[in-house]
Amino acid sequence: MVENQDDDGSMPNVVPPMGKIEGAPNWQTAYPMILWNMMTYYGDRLLISNHHDSLVRYFDFLDSSYHKTGLKNFRTGYGDWVPPKGYPNADKHFMGAFALLGDIKLGIDIFGYSDHPESDFQATRLIDLQSKISPEFHDVFFNSTSGVYMSGLQTEQALPLYLGVVPKELQSSILSQLVHDIQVTQKGHTTSGIIGIKYCMEALSSYDRGDVALDRMTK
Repeated sequence: MVENQDDDGSMPNVVPPMGKIEGAPNWQTAYPMILWNMMTYYGDRLLISNHHDSLVRYFDFLDSSYHKTGLKNFRTGYGDWVPPKGYPNADKHFMGAFALLGDIKLGIDIFGYSDHPESDFQATRLIDLQSKISPEFHDVFFNSTSGVYMSGLQTEQALPLYLGVVPKELQSSILSQLVHDIQVTQKGHTTSGIIGIKYCMEALSSYDRGDVALDRMTK
């Protein structure tokens, strides 16, 4: 993957790349995600340290992309790829903004475990960026009239919960909306694509609704 990293720090959608196409949010995430999974399962801090410079370039690219557009018009890509037939895709700018914050969350963990001498600086840099962007995510994508994020899709409620950007006073309401849509409206089924499914399961488990996640998984 690093051999195919672009000069601007971005990653392609596939390796080897097929043409000169900028990688999409939630697809480029594979790079830090693979490193984090290697660390999680094998405790390989040296691998993370060896990738330090490439990671810094990747997060420089994300930082630059954010400052060009903000979250409301952030880079899109494929969105919540392939929801079940008949259900709409979650808003693509929402999905791109999620990828940004999700990568920052990963980066904080990665640099926090790295033995590289400059890892603490990078972790602090990303923590500061996360603190700035998290309130913006809520302000941009929460619909105060309807009381849900965006149009109310399962993915659009689950991802803010996973990221931890939902204000404390709204967490119970957003979780209830998500659970009601899964259990009552959809009778235990998902309306999410491949991104939303993964993080919806994690959000439900994090908020002590593993029972809903299990029921959803077996449908």
